[in-house]
Amino acid sequence: MDCNELNTTPDGELTNCAASEDKLKLAQEELAANQTHQTSLEAQIQELKSGSKSLEQELAKREQKIHQQEEALKEHNKQTAQTKAELEKLKNQVDELSKAKGALEKSNGKLSTDLKTLKEKTDKELVNLQEAKQLLIQQKLELQAKWRQQRALCSRNRNNISSQETARARKKSSAHTTKALQEQVTAEKRAKEEQVKRGEEAEAKLSIQVTALNENVATLKRECQGSQRRVSELEKQTDELRGEIAVLEATVQNNQDERRALLERCVKGEGEIEKLQSKVVELRRKLDDTTAAMQELGRENQSLQIKQSQSLTRKWADDNEVQNCMTCGKGFSVTVRKHHCRHCGNIFCAECSSRNALTPSSKKPVRVCETCYEELAG
Repeated sequence: MDCNELNTTPDGELTNCAASEDKLKLAQEELAANQTHQTSLEAQIQELKSGSKSLEQELAKREQKIHQQEEALKEHNKQTAQTKAELEKLKNQVDELSKAKGALEKSNGKLSTDLKTLKEKTDKELVNLQEAKQLLIQQKLELQAKWRQQRALCSRNRNNISSQETARARKKSSAHTTKALQEQVTAEKRAKEEQVKRGEEAEAKLSIQVTALNENVATLKRECQGSQRRVSELEKQTDELRGEIAVLEATVQNNQDERRALLERCVKGEGEIEKLQSKVVELRRKLDDTTAAMQELGRENQSLQIKQSQSLTRKWADDNEVQNCMTCGKGFSVTVRKHHCRHCGNIFCAECSSRNALTPSSKKPVRVCETCYEELAG
C-alpha cells in the first residue's frame, strides 16, 4: 500500500511516523550497502596497489637483469672483436709462415738438386781421379820397372866397361877400339842418365799431379760435407717451421672454437634478451591494465561516494508538501494516487513511476521514476 493511501486513514500521524521510519530504515540499508561496497572496492584497490607495486618491483628486476644481459652482451661482443683481431693476426702470421715455408721448401729443393748434381759430379770426378790415380800408379810402377831395368843395364854396362877397361889394359895394343868403346859407353851412359833423369822428372810431375788430385778430392769432400750439414740444418729448420705451423694451426682451431662458442653464447643471450623484453612488454601491459583498472575503480569509488553522499543528503519528499506529479504536473486526487520513487524520494503519478529497477539499497526491483530508471539502467 502506498504512503498516500495510508495518509487517508484516520490514524494519519501514526502512518506518517511509520513511513518516516521506513524511509530511515531504507536509507540506513542503502548506506550500509554503499559502505560495504566501498569497503570491498577499497580492498580491491589496495590489492591492485600491492599487485602494481610487486609488478613494478618485478619490472625493475627485469630491467636490471636486461641491463646486466646487455652489459654481458657488450663484453661478449668486445671479446669477440678482440678474438677476431687476434685470429686475423694469427692468419696473417700463418700466411707469412706458409710463404716462408714455401720459399724454404723451394730453396731446400733447389739445394737438394744442387747437392745431388754436385754429388754426382763429385762421384764422377772421384771415379775419374781414382782411375787417373790407378793409371799414374801403373805408370809409376812401369817407370820404376824401366828405371830398375835401366839401372841394371847401367850396372851391366859399367861391368862391361870395367871388363873392357881391364881388357884394354891387357890389350893396349888395340887403342883405337878401346877409345871407340869408351865413347860408346860414355854416350850410352849419358843416354841412360838422361833417361833416368826424365823418368825422375816424370815421377815428380806425377807425384805433383797426384797431390793436386788428392787436394781436389779433399776439397770436394769438405764441400760435400758442408752441403750435407747445410741440408741437415735446413731440414731441421723445416721441421721446426712445421712444428710452429702445427702449433699455429692448433691455436687457430682453438680460437675458431672459442669464437663459435662466443657466437653461440651471444645468440643465446640475444634470445634471452628478446624473451626478457617480451616479458617486460607483457608486464608493462599488465601494469597499464592494472593502472587502468585502478583508475576505473577509483572513478567508480568516487562515483559511489558521490552517490552515497547524494543518498545521504537526499530528502524523502513529504506527502503534504507535494500536490502535483513532479514530472508531468498532474494533480493528485482520489483517482490519481501519489507514488514515491524509491531511488530519488520524489513523488510521481502512477504513469510517471511505472518502472521497476534495482537500486543500491534494495535486493529486488522497486518502483522508480523514468529519470532514475534511465540512470540506473544506463
